[in-house]
Amino acid sequence: SEAEADRALAENPGALIGTRVLERLLARARTDADLARTLLARPEIPPADLAPLWLAAEPEQRRAITEAVEATAALRPCPPAPRSLATRLVEHSHSRDVQAFITALGDGLGLPPNYLGAASDPAARYDLLTLALRAADLREGEAVFVFLTLNDSVARSVERVFSLVTLFRETSRAAARDLLCAI
Repeated sequence: SEAEADRALAENPGALIGTRVLERLLARARTDADLARTLLARPEIPPADLAPLWLAAEPEQRRAITEAVEATAALRPCPPAPRSLATRLVEHSHSRDVQAFITALGDGLGLPPNYLGAASDPAARYDLLTLALRAADLREGEAVFVFLTLNDSVARSVERVFSLVTLFRETSRAAARDLLCAI
């Protein structure tokens, strides 16, 4: 099958992967965790090209991908989001209206309605959500409020909240925007 051929190609360290083939492999790897791990393990693929697989990457790979994306993201304008978006998000989080929160965030950033579906792993959804909050230009305190109020299971884990805040702090708004687009 085409999926088996793609996997064999990705696993062959001697195979040169061109741009079109890499795009096809990355598209498939978004829903194929084994293929994603294989592509992430290939040292000849530049980190910026692996941005669509950021959610599947290990922390060190995520940092490398983010740094590579940051280098070009900073070259494009990133006008501030309207403050009304942050206000609405905080209000939805305070009232624990998860669906309204997700819809408002997606609409505010121009994301497709099923944007959280890009993260098949529930834990990765909050990483994706954190990128979206950063891209939406929330202040750190507002993001922390969301982490502590929107979902009880996240709020109960000090380690998880700390890791999300660290991701929020360490990712520029422009890089978060470009990572969201790639994912």
